[in-house]
Amino acid sequence: GGNAPAPPAEIPVSKSLKLTLQTLTESRNEAATAALLRGLDAVERTVFEGCLSALVARRSKTGHLAVLRRWHTLSSSQLDLLRTGRGRMGAALREALLSTDGQLANNAYEFALAFSEFDVLPTLVNIAEQRDSRRAEPALMLITQLVKRLSHLLCGGRDAYERRDPKIVARTALEALERSVERYRNHRRDELVEAFVTLAGPTSPLLLHMIDAPHHPCYAAVMCALDNSENVGIVKLLAKLLETGEAPASIIGVVSHRTDAAFVSALLQLNADGANPMLRKNLAKIQSLAFLDPPHNIEELSAEQQAAAIRLFMYSGAEMDQKLAVAERLLSRGAVEGRLAACKLLTDAAGDHANQLILMAVADEDPQVQAAAAAQLRDRHIPGAMSKLLALAESPHPEVAAAAREGLADFNFASYVLRYDALDEASRLSAGQLAVRIDPEVVPQLRKELESPSRRARLRALEIIETLELAPQVADALVERLSDTEHLVRTAAAEALQHCDGADVRDALLASLDDRSMSVQRAAQSSLERLGVKAEIAGPQAVIEEEQP
Repeated sequence: GGNAPAPPAEIPVSKSLKLTLQTLTESRNEAATAALLRGLDAVERTVFEGCLSALVARRSKTGHLAVLRRWHTLSSSQLDLLRTGRGRMGAALREALLSTDGQLANNAYEFALAFSEFDVLPTLVNIAEQRDSRRAEPALMLITQLVKRLSHLLCGGRDAYERRDPKIVARTALEALERSVERYRNHRRDELVEAFVTLAGPTSPLLLHMIDAPHHPCYAAVMCALDNSENVGIVKLLAKLLETGEAPASIIGVVSHRTDAAFVSALLQLNADGANPMLRKNLAKIQSLAFLDPPHNIEELSAEQQAAAIRLFMYSGAEMDQKLAVAERLLSRGAVEGRLAACKLLTDAAGDHANQLILMAVADEDPQVQAAAAAQLRDRHIPGAMSKLLALAESPHPEVAAAAREGLADFNFASYVLRYDALDEASRLSAGQLAVRIDPEVVPQLRKELESPSRRARLRALEIIETLELAPQVADALVERLSDTEHLVRTAAAEALQHCDGADVRDALLASLDDRSMSVQRAAQSSLERLGVKAEIAGPQAVIEEEQP
């Protein structure tokens, strides 16, 4: 709009003017309004703006109407002075909206839009229902804008100037819209139905009745809004309807075929992995999700959305072939998060196609994806799976190696020990070598076995050390066994030490030449000879002679 008369420069507000304006603002006498109205004709900018602010602050419809009449003449800074009138000028706004004065009505529309004056929504609804009124279309447009903003607040959005609870604000608007929906046969305003749907929420009895009643007068308008509106309130409503109750076929259909970004974003915020049984039940009714079908590209979603999409699809009622097709696209071109989620989907999928996808994931460049796939290899009985697991068990990536070893758990050291006594000599060697290859705990476990209170366990550990040629890795533990209480254990330890080297080993074997058991003495003598030390057993004082090179 234009500008009020003003001097070329700012004129400081005097203390006396401030005091006068404050007195007039706080006065309950309507004469104060008249005085302030005269001030709107002042040439001085400070007087004009002071009176403008004072009129907005007062509870006077006459004063508020006067302010609204000047709306189109104010500068942007002067318009901002009127912001404090938000929520105060409802009576004047309603009268202005219904006024035959076109400029006043237009000013009221602009004020309501500029300051999100939600309180005028019931008045706007009544105007919008009058199809023969020239103000109906502007009213519909303003309703649409205000409802969109209110919906934004209801869905967690922020407005620095809105101090009220949006739920309380919405309640009055929703009551007016509900009544309007009931009069739909008279006005046929689909925009009012959409406004109602936007604010209704998933527990509205009227909304729930309409979406499940094809013969209801508003059914087509409701479904059109649900099908097409990208308003945050409606797309979140669709997602909530899947969580809060058994969704009718109409809602399942909408969810199945919508592909717009606003809807997809809202849908993918659902926690499909959560414990909501109603959500799982509704997802199972969905036979397809159009936004996952070509020409739409799931790989164009964000990494988090890719993972959410495949998780959601996993719980849907779609055919497994459809699910595998989406998983394949993600494994080929998706983000790491999407590829990981695709591997999870494959957990419940059997058959050649699923097996091929697992092999694809095993070859993935990301170790997390490799690990997720490796965890599934063993149970799939894929030809060559064992050799792949063995190779993966030696991966430089800890998570991959751990997953492969988990798949080879039947062949780890603990399993080997349990089966040891039942194995023949050849099987003991092959199974033991496999355990050494896949299980980093073999040597630590052997050390524990050597300290077992069970003589049989200690002897078995010594046999395993001999069979698998692991003596050099446990030489210190074998030296300790030379002091074992059981002569059979001491004998086996002395025999095993022939494969070890070092002064401590030779010294321990030399000491064993004085063992009280002849078998231990002979075993120690034999091992020393293997180590290049010639020693003779000669009672308490062994005769020692270094073997000549």
